[in-house]
Amino acid sequence: MDDSPENRPPTNQAARKLRVPVALVARLAGIVGQAMEHRPETLAPYLNAAEQSGQAYASQSLWCEIAHEEQGVAEVWSRIRRGDVSDPIAARHAFMLLLALDGWSRVKVCDHPRCRRAFADATNAVSRRRCARHTRQQSRA
Repeated sequence: MDDSPENRPPTNQAARKLRVPVALVARLAGIVGQAMEHRPETLAPYLNAAEQSGQAYASQSLWCEIAHEEQGVAEVWSRIRRGDVSDPIAARHAFMLLLALDGWSRVKVCDHPRCRRAFADATNAVSRRRCARHTRQQSRA
């Protein structure tokens, strides 16, 4: 077998060369964040699986769900592009896209003392530490 660079399987390092604009990932994280805030039951099984069984298992579970959905991907992604994740299918697709583009780094748990709510960090610097409810409370104080 030829071992030239073009015939080798892609490595993590090669995959990292794909540059996705931070603003695009942040916008997608904002869309996922809306789904987490307004329909937490849709993504909760994957967030719980990540906490209990690991992120790889949770990602695989999410992918299996998406693979068995009957709606066309183009239609679902068109809704996501418009920011519409009101249905569970679009929310799952948006979440999978976020994980594929940026891993689990934007999925966080609120650091407020009495809150364990998951949220998607939509900041460019990925520096948010609290869910939307506690971020709003902090800014009012």
